[in-house]
Amino acid sequence: MRKIFTLPELYLALVLVVASFLYIYSISPNSFGYYHDDSIYVVTAKALATGQGYRIISLPNEPVQTKSPPLHPLLLSLIWRINPDFPTNLVLMMNMSVLFAIFSLVIVWIYLTGLGYATKWRALIIIGLTALNWRTIVLSCGIYTEMVYSAISITGLYLAEKYEKNEISRFNGIFVGIVIGLTSLTRSPGIALIGTVGALFFYHKKFLQAGIPLIIANIFIVSWVVWGYLNMPTFAGVNTAYFESYLQTLGNVIDDVQHQTGYPVILILIKIVVKNAIGLLAAIPLVCIGASKEYIMHFGFAAVFVIVSFCQTFKKEIRFLHFYILFYLGLHLIWPYRAYDRFLMPLLPFLLLFFIQGIETLTLLVHKELTLGKTTLNKLIAFFLGVMLISILIVGFVNYSKGIGGSLRSSNKLSSSVLEDSESIRWIKNHTEVSDVLVCYHDPLYFMYTGRKATRSTPLKEGGNLVSTNVSETEIGQALFRIIRENHARYLILSSTDFEFENDGELYRTTYRKLIEQNQETFVRVFQTTDERCEIYKIIEETK
Repeated sequence: MRKIFTLPELYLALVLVVASFLYIYSISPNSFGYYHDDSIYVVTAKALATGQGYRIISLPNEPVQTKSPPLHPLLLSLIWRINPDFPTNLVLMMNMSVLFAIFSLVIVWIYLTGLGYATKWRALIIIGLTALNWRTIVLSCGIYTEMVYSAISITGLYLAEKYEKNEISRFNGIFVGIVIGLTSLTRSPGIALIGTVGALFFYHKKFLQAGIPLIIANIFIVSWVVWGYLNMPTFAGVNTAYFESYLQTLGNVIDDVQHQTGYPVILILIKIVVKNAIGLLAAIPLVCIGASKEYIMHFGFAAVFVIVSFCQTFKKEIRFLHFYILFYLGLHLIWPYRAYDRFLMPLLPFLLLFFIQGIETLTLLVHKELTLGKTTLNKLIAFFLGVMLISILIVGFVNYSKGIGGSLRSSNKLSSSVLEDSESIRWIKNHTEVSDVLVCYHDPLYFMYTGRKATRSTPLKEGGNLVSTNVSETEIGQALFRIIRENHARYLILSSTDFEFENDGELYRTTYRKLIEQNQETFVRVFQTTDERCEIYKIIEETK
């Protein structure tokens, strides 16, 4: 009698159960706002749920959002309608991420095993490593787009490949097009899936078959592009990067660099591509072994495993997965911001597929040379490669173990960081007018808790940092006063957790302190928390 479930499938169920408990246990509503992105999504979700449109209602001018596609905020807005009581509804929103994370693991299994990319045992290893990666845990218990995107994009990959092989009816091409279109409305790089479908269908000369899903998917893309064009920002404020499209941001980055250096556009684009390529290549082994940035110099070479394995399978047979990875990474090469490890998380299962294949190939080669090698030099090289392999496996095991433990503890760390603002939030609610505008690093967080409009205390121009590695104190000061002037700000809030994600975070802290000391008639301290880690300054007048 045939078994209903094989042993790998039983282990898969166990992995999913463990992952579910781990993600749910790691949920911490007090961590909301720490990474900024999640609070922007909730702000726009509230706007959609309360009939204000797709706007960033936390900013003074309530601009229309044209940067981030609307599907994720739209899903969050449904939760807001069910439970409009903030912040208690944060738990439901975070649990939505958990559901999408578990679904993405299931669809990865179906995709890898159902379409012959991996055996069940190898797929089980890939899913286990993906589920227990600390970056996955962080994204799965927060309010971020990665898990939603992963679930929808991999579903789209699976359906598109089945459709191309004629394993589902042509009528289902409509459904394929809808799923692919929704992928692009979850995250902008989702258009990579549309490019993949177009390229592979045309490569196999299935022009008519490609028509239905591509036409439907492009309806979603065109609608979003038209929305962005009609609502394009008409002014160039310091923080318009909040809501302008990525193409606008890219254009502004190029203009800034041209103004500073006089370089031609093509050279600037090459600089952007090279910078992002280095960032992505360095991040590949980090996400695969669950390491942090300090391991880049030690294990950056491990990206070779992925690249070589990818090329070998690509040479053997060109498939949807190959084209999707190339399109996805290609889009991030012209990303106006710095490409970093988080961008690779929707690709993690596939990177692990090639990473494991690369390790297996190198292991066989090392074994062959150590046992059958004809020269001492070959055996020494094989021994060296074997030591590297063992070190990678050890570091991977240690990092995964530390990552799980760290993720369980990080909720408390994030909670304590955000709770530093709790006293300031209470003071703002009790001692300021609803019309007062705040300048602070965690601006959407303050809006959500106080109802006061707020804008970020640093300019959102990370992508333009191509000329120098550091900004100057003069530039920081000019940007701050411009932010204050453009938003008619009334209060400046400084916390010990500010600027943690800036490359020049310490420079920002010291510069802001100097500015306050030098302009005491402008910045008057009106509140300080009991632990002295957060201060509020009333802005009396502008400094010329």
